[in-house]
Amino acid sequence: MRNIRFKAVLSALMMICICFSCIPFFEIEVNGTGSEMDIKVFDYNVCAYPDPANIDRMFKKFPDRTIDDYSFDKRAIRLKKLIDKYSPDVITLQEVNYQWFPYLVSEASTRLTDKYAYVGISGNGNTGGTGTARWDLYNLIFYNTDKFELIKSGDFWLSTTPDVPSRNTPSSQCMNRTCTWAILRDKETGIAYFQANTHLTTCTEEYSVHQSQILCEQVEKLACGLPVIVTGDMNMSTVMNGKAYGCFTGFGYADARFESDVTKTASTWRSFGYYTTRFLPNTIDHLFVKGSIDMKLYKNLTESFDKNYNIIDDYDSIIANGEKFGYDLSDHIGIYFEGTVRNDFSVWDGKTPTKAPETFVKEGNTYYLNGADALAYFAYTVNEGEPYIGCNINLMTDVNLLNFKWTKIGGTKGIDNPFRGKFNGQGHKVHHLYIDENTERSGFFGYVSVAEIRNLGIESGVIKSSDWAVGSICGICTSGTIIENCYSKADVIGSRGGIGGILGASWNVSTVRNCYYTGNISCTRTSGQQGGDVTIGGIVGFVSASYGEKQVVNINACYYAGQKILNANDTVNRIYSGAIYSKIANPSSSEPTYTLTVDVSGCLYPENSIISPTSDKRTNTKKETGYISPGTHSDDFEKLNYLNGYTDDVSCVNGGYPILLWQGEKQSVIPNDGENYYISDKDELLSFVYDVNTGKNTYKGCNVYLLADMYLENEKFTPIGTSENPFEGHFNGLGHNVYGLYISEQKDNVGFFGYINNGTVENLGIASGSVKGGYSVGALVGYLGTGSSIKKCYSRADVFGITNVGGLVGSAGACTVEDSYVNGYVSGISFGKSLVSGGLVGVAIAGDTSSTLHIKRSYYVNDFAMNSSSTSPTGEYKSYLVGEIAGGATSGNICVALDHCASQYTSKQLSSQITNNTQNSNVYLYTGKNALGTDKLNSNGNTNFIEDTSNINDKYPVLYWQANGKSQEMTDAVMSKSGCDYVMFENVTVQKGGYVTIAVSTKNTVGITDISFDLNYDGAFEITEVYGGELSAKNGTGYDIALSGEPTGSHTVAYITLHAKDTPEGVYTFSADNITLISENGAVAAFSGAFTVSVEDYVPGDANGDKIINGKDMIRIKKYLIGENVKIGTSASDLDRDGKITEADLSLLSDMIMEK
Repeated sequence: MRNIRFKAVLSALMMICICFSCIPFFEIEVNGTGSEMDIKVFDYNVCAYPDPANIDRMFKKFPDRTIDDYSFDKRAIRLKKLIDKYSPDVITLQEVNYQWFPYLVSEASTRLTDKYAYVGISGNGNTGGTGTARWDLYNLIFYNTDKFELIKSGDFWLSTTPDVPSRNTPSSQCMNRTCTWAILRDKETGIAYFQANTHLTTCTEEYSVHQSQILCEQVEKLACGLPVIVTGDMNMSTVMNGKAYGCFTGFGYADARFESDVTKTASTWRSFGYYTTRFLPNTIDHLFVKGSIDMKLYKNLTESFDKNYNIIDDYDSIIANGEKFGYDLSDHIGIYFEGTVRNDFSVWDGKTPTKAPETFVKEGNTYYLNGADALAYFAYTVNEGEPYIGCNINLMTDVNLLNFKWTKIGGTKGIDNPFRGKFNGQGHKVHHLYIDENTERSGFFGYVSVAEIRNLGIESGVIKSSDWAVGSICGICTSGTIIENCYSKADVIGSRGGIGGILGASWNVSTVRNCYYTGNISCTRTSGQQGGDVTIGGIVGFVSASYGEKQVVNINACYYAGQKILNANDTVNRIYSGAIYSKIANPSSSEPTYTLTVDVSGCLYPENSIISPTSDKRTNTKKETGYISPGTHSDDFEKLNYLNGYTDDVSCVNGGYPILLWQGEKQSVIPNDGENYYISDKDELLSFVYDVNTGKNTYKGCNVYLLADMYLENEKFTPIGTSENPFEGHFNGLGHNVYGLYISEQKDNVGFFGYINNGTVENLGIASGSVKGGYSVGALVGYLGTGSSIKKCYSRADVFGITNVGGLVGSAGACTVEDSYVNGYVSGISFGKSLVSGGLVGVAIAGDTSSTLHIKRSYYVNDFAMNSSSTSPTGEYKSYLVGEIAGGATSGNICVALDHCASQYTSKQLSSQITNNTQNSNVYLYTGKNALGTDKLNSNGNTNFIEDTSNINDKYPVLYWQANGKSQEMTDAVMSKSGCDYVMFENVTVQKGGYVTIAVSTKNTVGITDISFDLNYDGAFEITEVYGGELSAKNGTGYDIALSGEPTGSHTVAYITLHAKDTPEGVYTFSADNITLISENGAVAAFSGAFTVSVEDYVPGDANGDKIINGKDMIRIKKYLIGENVKIGTSASDLDRDGKITEADLSLLSDMIMEK
């Protein structure tokens, strides 16, 4: 999609001055960023020991075969043949035992090691095929050494002690289960990804879930934000072990089987040919994807072999001709996957170059660091004694250090090798910084003097030192050094004094300005000693001086919002901590701090912390200090922002707290009239989330309308509303849908709406996505407070949590849920913890008095049923209660009343019970898709459910607004009554290769003088002209257009001409956002709906579609006009482009023919 900014100026011509950054373009292509890497993955469970039962029944099906046909040597040849056919970049194999090893790594005819290297250890901790225990199995990863270099690798066990050979399953039933992993980097592009390979238990569902959770949690830590592919024999399908499958979807993984552009799926458990390939419930091997990977092709490897090892059948022939088995190589069949991987950062391999890499570019006194290797080389040169005096160092990319041990920049030789130049991060970030040392001056920079560090973010990491002066950006800075426009979220751990979130210690008049810290800061010592005080500061850990009078250390416009309360002035234990800085050194001959002061103008800190241990020598000459809080709407924020360095955290990259200007943009203004708010694009939705979560506006007593479908593209979404700042308004989706919802949180109250209190949500669908949280988790609402209601909503997202988990609502008080349905996985389960979950509502929350949760005319369906219920502990679980409508209630004070609710299964229960008696009224349980009829759900004259004639919900009933056109009718009705300004773009059709003009109109406007908007459109089109009166200015991205008058009401203000030069046929959706209208009363936000451009391959005048224009076309149009039932090309016949076929078009066609 392209994003073009238009500005139509309806008043006098304006002079426009544009300032550009003075950074020249001496950069090269950054390794790992701005490019793509194609990848091919081959996955197979090769079967360690053919199960006698499987072999015997297979022999009955194929009586001419013997056990010798399935020996290791013969199966190894088949495997090698198949690998040679696909020539994958990465091979992942399960059930490799010591007998497989010679054929994979040494036997000349079958070995893979001529082209591939491998990693992996066995369940008992053996390597290289050593150890002969029967079930001591490997999950190996082979990688093409011509394509990849191995950056990191390892193994962990699927148990609560993942670093050692172990299991939490009974030894009599199960073996040690492992996951092998590798970080692989493409040698050509520098792009890296994380590959994991595993084999889950077959013991019980409870242990399968347990292992899935451990795997997902470990991979989350180890992958360091890289794109991830997880392959393996999961021993689970979307039907079997549904809760374990939900672990992966809950952690944000996509199943390539369903999400790839091209899929050729079959059963992966074929039992050496006993089961049919198309027996899909036997799909127990999976390939999960997470992160920036485009899924191109997923194919199950259905190939088998004749006695001469020739491939005799494949997927296409089986689908076309039915089953036709030769000899298989395993009881499983494999997976072949093709995709494209992208990185948003440059990846470090942990090596420090001693010679300048290509990514280290010098131009005069300016240096450009175009990759992580260039950054490492820069650090090396400083530590070797190059101070870079008078030089500019520009970081040109984000870097991911992958938790490799980083050597600080400067200070490795004490005070003899500081950095003395100007480092500009250019708004880039460092990910996964790891420092662990026992020397002074620890941080990303160790020691800097007379230097500048600007525009840098430490996004994640740990900086640890057992000595003095440790900070995330810098350990010690001296002599007028400036740290500006920087932030850190990394954890800082010290052992002595001078522990600071941004800067460990400031010496001799330094400045820290427009910086913030939100990480966790701590000291390993619990008390200090003479000459070794424990000093901790949220921004600066320690302040001192060694020369001069009346020196001032400036810590201005900074804030601390970390996890630790910093408020100690303990003179007995010598512990001193403050949220901005710790203390000033005691005066001495070597540290003459008698007249030293610290200016903390504009600094903010948490209410339960203090600025510094004492106020002695502390000033704020430029601006007052105050308390930090999420959002930018407080009076205290104005103090922080007195240097204009901060903006709104609309994308929630910082928990709603203010972010630096280079991190984001000001939030979009939601069009409104004070009581009604209209959301039409993603930016406005994010502004709505931000307003609620920061307490800026809970929308109490207001209506919020969603005017368009929201495509969230599986980017991490922040739930709307918290327990501190709940949503309290009325949200009407107007029949629109949310696609690609992805939430993965460790906290409670998780859903599209996190917390609602006395609010309403109606006419909204969660069409796709996955939602994961702790307690109170639902796709639509995490926690629905008493007095709230849900009406005419649905969800098809997968939901996963610990307990109080529901398909629609996690926890609900005395509320109403009506005319709603769920068709998705609800996987509320966690090893060793209690569980309450329900298909629609997880749990009813009781108050102090008797109350009722009403669930009316609603249903739950899915292939995985909610069917388990027990009030006593079982195995490693505590009690668990599950129901297909509601899970249970917290006490007998609340009753769950079900009225005309339905479930797919006759054998399952609609509601579990704890101490209350659930009331059921007209509850219908039906088996099968056709039996769940709308007549059972539409009670008492309601008509909210209709038949699924378009098969958008697997033929189960859908809501009436899901029918074609209903949502638009609802939206138009709301817009027609609104007093808000509205911008309209007409839907048009264009001939392939031709031009088309789109009219831009306004509605409800009053005397506007200026209109501006961003137009999002497909790059297959070219905008050739924008006009609307006198064209006064034009550049590459915008237009200034002078129009006469000041349009009021409905008025066409501009025209846009598109060229569909090489655009394929199809319907393309365009949208406009950031719309602003300016009148004499100032700027107001406006909204617009999406519009479409249809590209058709037709010849103007060719009414009958034969590609020839003649009298036959005139006859066809005449028949159409007199009402005969004839097929006609509408676009080709509408020659005057008025959207209708009339006599005027017939006349124009006649003229065309005459001219020919």
